[in-house]
Amino acid sequence: MSCIKNSFITLLFLLSLQSFSQKIETNIGGGIDLKNEDVNTIFNLWKNYLASNPDSIFDNPYWNDSEKKKYKSYDLLKSEGFLSPSLYALEPSNTVLYIKEFGNDYIIHSEYYWINEKSEFSPLAITDVVAKKENGIFKLYNYLPYYTINWRSKQIGMINYYYHDDYVFDDENAKKANALLQKLNKLFDLDSKNMTYYIARNCDEIHKMKGYDYVVSMGRTPSLCRFTDTNNNIIYSIDKLVNMIYMN
Repeated sequence: MSCIKNSFITLLFLLSLQSFSQKIETNIGGGIDLKNEDVNTIFNLWKNYLASNPDSIFDNPYWNDSEKKKYKSYDLLKSEGFLSPSLYALEPSNTVLYIKEFGNDYIIHSEYYWINEKSEFSPLAITDVVAKKENGIFKLYNYLPYYTINWRSKQIGMINYYYHDDYVFDDENAKKANALLQKLNKLFDLDSKNMTYYIARNCDEIHKMKGYDYVVSMGRTPSLCRFTDTNNNIIYSIDKLVNMIYMN
């Protein structure tokens, strides 16, 4: 019995080592000028980040401090509510397709994929991540606030809404949603924090705002979708679905 117990403990230990040593191999795409000092620095920043157990939540030195304070799971690509397990936990390979100037910052456009034993290429996702200087040093930032920078916003009680210009915001229905949330918190004795609610035009835009320029299933039907980032109390939904819920 002790032999079986020791073997079981050893197995758990090996599995834990594997989970903590998860890394993603990063390659450089053709035509990227690594002689450019900023581009070379940003490529190595991204490469080092993907090799530093990116699916784990800890004080990662490659991510910026402001988002680490704002979010429980600061890299929204790993907690966005669509891929399960997360993009990083799926352990794909990564190739940086380009690094280009993005206003005063840079955007890292990279592809995730698998190559099987038959040398067949299977794409998983293409993402956008921002590199911006923090105290003179490049750090990584989410794409979400850049995509939605010109969106409208409104706070109704515990819910912070962000929505595109075409969306007609209904204050009365938003108040009803807040009242329901407060009722649920009281009924189940929840210690809930404010919720952030993004309202997009369609499902593809939800993925793009989160930083997914492409991810498996984009462009397909059905056209109704909603995703919840439980780590960060974020809901991503499309306007049609929000309106249908209010009507019901």
